This record gives sequence, C-alpha cells and structure tokens, in this order.
Amino acid sequence: MKKQLLILVFLILVFRAGSYAQGTFAPVGAEWWYGGDCFDYESWGDSGIWWADHMQSVKDTTVLNKPARMLTATRYQQYASSSIMIGKRDTFYIYNTADTVFVYDAVVAEYTPLYIFNVSVGDTLCLRQPNSTLSSSSAIEPEFCIIIDSIKTEDYSGEQLISYYNHTITADNATGALSWGERQYVSQTAPYFRYVGKYTEKIGGNWLKIGSFFPESMGIVSDYSKQIGFPSGTLRCYTDSATTIKMVSEACDTIVVNPLSLPKLAKATYQVSVFPNPSSGTFRLTVAEPLKETLLLQVTDLSGKVLYSSQLAAGKTGLSLELATLTTGTYLLVLQAKAQRYYQKLVISR
Repeated sequence: MKKQLLILVFLILVFRAGSYAQGTFAPVGAEWWYGGDCFDYESWGDSGIWWADHMQSVKDTTVLNKPARMLTATRYQQYASSSIMIGKRDTFYIYNTADTVFVYDAVVAEYTPLYIFNVSVGDTLCLRQPNSTLSSSSAIEPEFCIIIDSIKTEDYSGEQLISYYNHTITADNATGALSWGERQYVSQTAPYFRYVGKYTEKIGGNWLKIGSFFPESMGIVSDYSKQIGFPSGTLRCYTDSATTIKMVSEACDTIVVNPLSLPKLAKATYQVSVFPNPSSGTFRLTVAEPLKETLLLQVTDLSGKVLYSSQLAAGKTGLSLELATLTTGTYLLVLQAKAQRYYQKLVISR
C-alpha cells in the first residue's frame, strides 16, 4: 500500500511538472519599460517626479555554470528643478527551467527562485529578494513567503498570458514587507497590513501603477516610497522578437514633471506624436487638436543642454523639426507651457 501511495505521489508531481511549460524567459533583446505614475499623488505639489525605468536582456552568458541572460537596468528621472538624471542601477543574471525563473543573488552568491509558474491556488512559496543589499531599511528581511490567491488568463495587447495573484505572509508587517504590488490595510491588530501583487508569464511583475520586476517593499500609495529593487512603477511596454505589449497611451520612455496640472492639459492639448522616430534628422511633430496657447519647444541632449529652440504657436497642429546638424544619438524633445512640461525621446540614426 505504501509503495502504491509513493507511486501515486510521484505521478502527481510528474503531472504538475509537465502541466506548465515556460519558454525562454528574458530572451536576448527583450525590453521592459516601467514608469513612475505621478498623476495620483497630489501631495507632491509642484515638486512632482516622473521617471522611466528601462531594462533590457543584453547578452547570453554563464554564471555558476548556468547558461544565463544578463539584464541591465537604467533609470531616466527628472525633478522639477533639475536636469534629466540617467544612471545604471544594477545588472542582473537570469535563467529559467520549464516552470521557474531563477535570478543570481550576489549577496548569497547563488541562484534563487524569482518566478514560479507551475503552482496552484493556495500554494505557499518562500522566496528571497535578490541583491538584498539594495535595501535602505534594515527592518525589512530579504526572505518572504507568499500565498497564491488566484490564477487568471489576461489579455496583454492581444496576447493571452497567465497571471499569478498573491499576498504575503508576515508575522507583523506594519514595518514593511516584500511583494510585487501594494500594501493593503486589513486589521487593527497585528498583522495590520497585507501586501498583494501579481506576476505574469513572459513579462514578470506588473501590478498597476506600483508594480516591480523584482519583489520590493511598498508603501500604501506612492511609487517613490519603494525602498529596494529596480525597475518599478507602471509596466508601460514589453517587447521581444515575438511579442509587443504596450500598456499605456504615452510613449514607453516618457518623462514628465509637475504632474498636478498636467493630466488636464494632456487630455486637452498635449496629445503629441512624433514621426518618424528614429529618423535621419527630420521629425514631424503633431498634436491632436489646435493648441490653445503657444508652447516653447526645445531639443536637449541627455544632460539637459539646449541644442535647438523654437515655438509651437497657438492654433497650430504641428511642425517639422529639422535636426540634421545634430550627430547620431539620443536627444530629448521638451514642450513647455508655463510650468508644465512634456518630454519625449528623439533618436537620430543614419
């Protein structure tokens, strides 16, 4: 009888192991764009921030005798009174089996599970936040456990992908916990909060507005209170050779400051498009309807140095930008009306 029971358990495990098949996760060339969504955070006043986080799988490599992919992450960010700041935040190494994505953790010098896909509702998974020395708070432990709440097939730009909704298990999570989402208040006694989130096959963590590729510590509301991990915010776009997913209406790499008054302007005036982009130096800029006021137009390099200046007059719906004198590279288009600004990347490629 015991032998038959062991065989049955083995067959169940084999069946579950074969019930999900993850393809190559983060194939070379795959890109993620996350963004800081400031529109909801009115307490920021005029010192608002909008960032764009970019991560790309750049090459195949080998780490600890495992064939892995190297991912590099960069943040593009501007405070209201300063220039665009660009900085490489970290490099990550990932490989996957049929049902699990592993990430190299430089702190423990080994691979640890990041995403486990072959799970069922009610399963408990115990994980670790990779490179946990990124933490700015010693009160948050890098190890954490989650329970799978639901598994849903969801539409991402026409592609049907499976998402895994979960919440954290903590003894007393009033001081913070790790997740792929947000903190929710649940009780007047400890544990006061629970942390809920989700991750999705192919693209990873993508909780709306406050998601993250890696599990992070998250406050109740705002992106800027995240303490560890990168990149984070709203998943804007994911692309690889076979998939194009766009989750937002703006450009994937848009950076905006002074968000309080921008949403109204964005709907009424700033529906801006630039084509072609990249180009050899000539760009066509259009807006959805005639402008109600004259906009200052500038093109800057990535340090904020102004290289071109003009105006887009009230009543106009577009103009041509002739930037053939600029060298091949990446620049920023800046449109400004009073204190509001709109940014978009321009790429000159010849």
